[in-house]
Amino acid sequence: MDMTERRQAEEQLERYREQLEQGTAELASANEKLQQQITEHYQAQESLRQQMNEMFAANEQLKRQIDTYKDSEDKLLENVITEAETPTKEIPLLFNPQELKALSELAKGMR
Repeated sequence: MDMTERRQAEEQLERYREQLEQGTAELASANEKLQQQITEHYQAQESLRQQMNEMFAANEQLKRQIDTYKDSEDKLLENVITEAETPTKEIPLLFNPQELKALSELAKGMR
């Protein structure tokens, strides 16, 4: 191999090295962007999981409140029926006016 061929081979090798370095830099940049996207997706997933858990908890609380309301309503109806069957007694108030108002508002909210 003469000097010209050797110099041309070295120049070609240098061009290949530069292309390889450029490709490596591009891959590193793409990898960094992908890692950032993965992190963002995990954060979004965790946020959604937390919101879902909060919604399930709120749903369970609403179910308990509805059950409590239904139980109170059933007891009230039972007492009214019992008192209606005994006309000589005066029907006592089971709830004070504030409680009746709160139950009424709760019932309106469930419709």
